[in-house]
Amino acid sequence: MRKFLTVSAVAIVVNVIFTLLPDGIFAEIGSLPAHPLIVHSVVVLLPLISIFIIIAAFRVKLFAKTHLYLIAALAAILAVTQMAKSSGYSLTEAVGSPKNHIEWGNNLVATAQLMLIVLITFTYLSVYRRRRFLTKAVAAILVLLAILNSGLVYLVGHSGAESVWKFKYESTKPKD
Repeated sequence: MRKFLTVSAVAIVVNVIFTLLPDGIFAEIGSLPAHPLIVHSVVVLLPLISIFIIIAAFRVKLFAKTHLYLIAALAAILAVTQMAKSSGYSLTEAVGSPKNHIEWGNNLVATAQLMLIVLITFTYLSVYRRRRFLTKAVAAILVLLAILNSGLVYLVGHSGAESVWKFKYESTKPKD
């Protein structure tokens, strides 16, 4: 239980710290805007951890063995997600404001934060307290959040790519 409480507390503290950092703090990597570089981590890792969480929610023995790693991994991915959001705000100052992309990105950060809280709750109920009915209810919420986060990753990524590439691509296509 001590390791669970420590990992959970660190995950929440890291999340709070990244939430309170000023926007634009992760503006550049070298002389390049950081946002297009950081978002690829989110696009790959958040759906991947969501898949692992869905599998673990249905495999209690597997979850009991891996729950600390899942909490730590989700917290790390959430920190990267917040870095992507922060770097995106600084990029909008330079290239303009894609409103749909910003809205979807804000929603993604909020649902990923909620998924971390629900994952910690699910861990407590399923591994340490073994409350069968509550565990199943929280597992359903956790699975829905994992699916929602994966869908939001697509919507955020698509709206961002569309705002950057749609008109550039259309203008370079060969005319028939």
